[in-house]
Amino acid sequence: MKVNTRDVVIGTIFIVAIAAIFVPMLFDKPIEIDEVPDTGINQELSIAEPAPDFSNEDLAVTEPIVESTQIAELEEIRDSVEKRVDSEGFDSETNALLGTPTLSEESTETARWAIQLASFSQELSASNFVDQIVSDGYSSWVHSTKVNDSKVHRVIVGPYTSREDANTKLNELKEKYNLQPILVDFDY
Repeated sequence: MKVNTRDVVIGTIFIVAIAAIFVPMLFDKPIEIDEVPDTGINQELSIAEPAPDFSNEDLAVTEPIVESTQIAELEEIRDSVEKRVDSEGFDSETNALLGTPTLSEESTETARWAIQLASFSQELSASNFVDQIVSDGYSSWVHSTKVNDSKVHRVIVGPYTSREDANTKLNELKEKYNLQPILVDFDY
């Protein structure tokens, strides 16, 4: 069938279908509703007691919420944190960003492990590698730290609560990505 003939046939079928739907509507009688049917539900709306009027005096705080000893303790904590943290938010003791897990060499006291796959100087490179690892089904994230006043962005997989599980994943990741990952102590 030629294209023009096919288009004419399809157009004709379309017009006939539209006519079949709308033409009967032209000859239908309008429905008239004489009265609203009774649903059997009769509810009257009533307004309960009006809400009490509160004045600003009623809302005034008469006692302090935080005692002055608590304020002094909080200020002391703030001051100690300000001394430990540099302008970029890195803790001078752990070299990690404040509020992130501490990663260090594993020891006999290690209770949780993580796997350090790689380190990058550019955070974007580390993030791109994490995206690849996550798409492969692993739990991974970027851990930023300072080494000799330079930022380093480590790609971490884990954490794990048993050394055996961590070693199994380490060997799996070593084969898959052809890297030399290391086990680290994960402390949060």
